[in-house]
Amino acid sequence: MALLAGCFSLPAHASTVVVPDDSPTVQLGIDSGADTVMIRQGNYDERPLVDHAVTLRGIGLDQRPRLAGLTVVNTDFWAVPPALNVSALDFSGRVTHETIFFTPRNLRLSFSECCLDSGFFQLQSTDPDDVAWVSLTNCRLRGQTRARVNQVFMEADTLDGGVAWAVHEVWIEQCWFKGGPGTAIELWDTPRPGLVGHNQIENYSTGVSVRDADPYLIKYNTIARCGVGIALQSGTEVDISSNTIGECGLGISAVGLNRIDVLSNTIVRGAGAGVTTSFVEYPVIVGNVVAQCGGPGFVINRALYGGVLQSNTCFGSGGDGFEVKGGMGDPAIIRNNIAAGNVGWGLLVGTGLAPALGCNDWFNNRLGSVSGVAADSSDVALDPLFCDADSADLRLNSTSPVLKVAGCGQIGALGVGCGVTATLVQRFAAGRVSDGIRVVWEVAEGATASEIWLERSEGSGQGPWSRPVGDRSLDNRAVVELDRSAISEQAYWYRLVALEGRDAVVIGAPILVEAQARPEFRLTEVGPSPGRGPMRIAFSLEHAGAIEVTVLDVQGRTVARVAGGELAAGPHVIAWNGEGAQGRVPPGLYLIRYRFPGGQDSRRIVISR
Repeated sequence: MALLAGCFSLPAHASTVVVPDDSPTVQLGIDSGADTVMIRQGNYDERPLVDHAVTLRGIGLDQRPRLAGLTVVNTDFWAVPPALNVSALDFSGRVTHETIFFTPRNLRLSFSECCLDSGFFQLQSTDPDDVAWVSLTNCRLRGQTRARVNQVFMEADTLDGGVAWAVHEVWIEQCWFKGGPGTAIELWDTPRPGLVGHNQIENYSTGVSVRDADPYLIKYNTIARCGVGIALQSGTEVDISSNTIGECGLGISAVGLNRIDVLSNTIVRGAGAGVTTSFVEYPVIVGNVVAQCGGPGFVINRALYGGVLQSNTCFGSGGDGFEVKGGMGDPAIIRNNIAAGNVGWGLLVGTGLAPALGCNDWFNNRLGSVSGVAADSSDVALDPLFCDADSADLRLNSTSPVLKVAGCGQIGALGVGCGVTATLVQRFAAGRVSDGIRVVWEVAEGATASEIWLERSEGSGQGPWSRPVGDRSLDNRAVVELDRSAISEQAYWYRLVALEGRDAVVIGAPILVEAQARPEFRLTEVGPSPGRGPMRIAFSLEHAGAIEVTVLDVQGRTVARVAGGELAAGPHVIAWNGEGAQGRVPPGLYLIRYRFPGGQDSRRIVISR
C-alpha cells in the first residue's frame, strides 16, 4: 500500500485521527495532537517517533497494519499518566525507547495484540524510573528484547528470542518462549516481589536466569532442552516450585543466595546434575523428583546453615543420589528421601561433616548406600516399587513398603500413583435407551490410573473386546458413555479397563446388557389391576407412527384419552391417574385400547374403590 502526502487538512487537536483518511502518514497523525491515532490495514514504510501520550490502534479486516518500527522518547510526556498504548499493530523493525536530555517521565508503555519482529530495545537509560512499566499482552516478539524499567508485565506472549530486563518488579506468565540463542528470561536488579509462572520455555542456553533477586517466585513453568533450566546468582530469597524441567544440561543451579526454597519440582533426563546449590546460606530442598539425569541428583555445597534435604526422590542418576559437601556451619538435615538405582552412592557426605540423617531409603545404588558418614538406624534399603521407573513415573504402587514406614511415615517425594484403581470402582451400570446403550461408571477420589476406558464384547464375557465409539459426558463425578452403535437385537458385555503405569488392567467384573425382542405394535403392560391408580400403561411401536391410547367403559364410550400423536419406534410408558373428562372415573370394569397404524390392541382393567 503506497501512501503519498497530499492536500490533507488535519483536524486541530482532534480526539481521533484515522490514517490515511485524515492524515497521509502515521507520523503526521501522531503530531496532530490527537488522543488516538487509528491506522488502517496496510504496509507503512515509516518509523514514527512518539514523544507524548497517545493511543495507536490498528484497524483492518484480515491483517494488522505494519510499520517499519517505532521510536519512543521521553521529552514531552507531560500527561498524567504519561502513557503510550499500542494495540493491533505489527512492527518489522525494532521498537526502541530513549531518554533524551535527562528528562525521566515515568512512562507507561503498553502493547497488546502486536508483533515486534525485532523486539523492544532501550537505547539509553540509566534510571529504571524513566519507564514506570512496560506491558506486553498477547504479543509476538522476535529477536532480543532488552531494557531497564521499573515494572514489567508479560502475559500470553509468544517469543522467538529472549528478554533481558533490569527491573524492580516483573510478572511473566503464560508465555511461550519457542527458542533462540542465549537466555529466554534474564532478570537482574529485582528488589521487589515478582513471578515467572506458567510459561513454556524450550531450546535456549538458559531457561530462566535471575541475579540479585529479593523475594521471587519461579513456579509452574515447563522448561525443555535448555543448557540450564533455572540459574540463580546472588539475592535474598527465591522460591522455585512445581516446575517441570526436561532434557536440559543442568536442572536448577543456585549460587550465592541467602535462602532458596526448591519445592516439588520434577527434573528428568538431564545431561548433568538435577539441583545444585553453592554458597547458599540456607537451602531448603523438599518434595522434588530427579530421574535419569547424567550427574548427581541433589548437591548442597558450602551451606552456612546446613540446609534441608527432605522427602525428595532421585532415581537412575549418573552420579550420587545426594551430595553434601564443604559445609561451613550447621549440619544439614537429610530425611525421608529416596535414592534408588543411581550409579554412585545413595548419599555422599564430604569430609568433616555430620548431617542429621533419618528415615531415608537407600536402595540398589551401585556404589552403596552412604559414604562419608554412617547411615541412621531408621534408614532403610527397600524397593520403593515405582509405578513406571523406565518412563520416569516415580509415583508409588499402593503396595510400596515406603508408603508407611514405622516411625517415619511416607518416604520420598510422591505418593500412591498406581495399583489401587480396582478397589475404587463405586458405580458401574448399563441399560438400553432409545438411541443405544447408556453406560455409567464412577471411581472414588484417589483412583490412580492415568486413563480409564470402556470396552465391549458382542460374544461373551470372555471377549474379544474392543472400544466402542460413543459420546462421553459427565454427571457430577460419574462418567456417562452412550454407545450409539449398539443394536436392540444383540446382547453386549461391557467392562472397564484402567492404565496403571504401562499396564492395562481390567477393573471390576463385566456386566451384561441383554438383547431386546424386535419391537412390534402391542400393549406390553397394563396395571395394577384391580387398582385405584395411577395406572402404568406400557406399549411398543414396530416403527414410528401415529398412535392413540384411550380408556373405554363397558358401553364402549370413551371416558379418557391418555396419549396420542406421532411417536418413535421402540418401547414407551405412560401413566394414567384414573381421571377422565368428567373427573375421576367411578370403580368398575374398563378397557384400555391402543390404536396404531393398521390395527389395535386392548386390555381389560378393574378400577377399585
